[in-house]
Amino acid sequence: MCVQVPRGWNGFAYVCAGSGRICGTQGSCEHALVFGPGDHMTATTNDEEGLRFLLIAGQPIGEPVVQYGPFVMNTQVMTCHKRPEMLASCS
Repeated sequence: MCVQVPRGWNGFAYVCAGSGRICGTQGSCEHALVFGPGDHMTATTNDEEGLRFLLIAGQPIGEPVVQYGPFVMNTQVMTCHKRPEMLASCS
């Protein structure tokens, strides 16, 4: 399988079932594979179960990304401000 992805986009695949090679890298169930630069994505498998995956790709927004627990923000400070709000809502 070959899927065209616009040049300059970032992308990754999350393998849902089976195993195979995605863009030359071996992946199996519950693995995420991050893609490098290019304009297409290829996937192959020899697994009896086949290979099922989600392809996620998009144009970069050019901003920093910081993940803290369930929060994804632009700075570490922003993620720290959200934690007390989350804990308060769990009480």
